[in-house]
Amino acid sequence: MEFGRVTPGELMEVDGQYIYYSLNTTVMDEVLRWIMQFKK
Repeated sequence: MEFGRVTPGELMEVDGQYIYYSLNTTVMDEVLRWIMQFKK
């Protein structure tokens, strides 16, 4: 990604996607841990 030509709107979109992905992976991590408890 070239930050030289990125507009503030595009930057916000990328930042929002990053937050969305990190939230998603955190949720998936919790769900996996929760499932593993029952497999014991």
